[in-house]
Amino acid sequence: MKFRLPAIASLLCSLLFGTASTAVQAEGDPVYAASMVKRGALVVDVRSAEEYAQGHVPEASHIPYEEVVARFAEQGISKEQTVVLYCASGRRAEIARQALEQAGYLHVINGGGFRELRPRIPSR
Repeated sequence: MKFRLPAIASLLCSLLFGTASTAVQAEGDPVYAASMVKRGALVVDVRSAEEYAQGHVPEASHIPYEEVVARFAEQGISKEQTVVLYCASGRRAEIARQALEQAGYLHVINGGGFRELRPRIPSR
């Protein structure tokens, strides 16, 4: 099995300092995403307004996945901020995660689907 040096370094940092990089985080992992929310990550629902209105994770902001990069810039969200994105299945969250990563955001996590993530995040 081949390992890339940056992936090994990220894993070591995550073990030593209790942080994790999206490079070693399983995409769409609601357990990992919920742990990051408990540590203070910003939570963003990237579904449609109608889906968000039908129910969402406590304290989640709503930004449709197509608008996430522009809205993060408008709102002045730091590129260092840890962010958990979710949608219905994780697909739109992954599209948004990749867009944010390309825009320079460093700690963006695909939290997967709403139904899997919601029970793991209590109201603050």
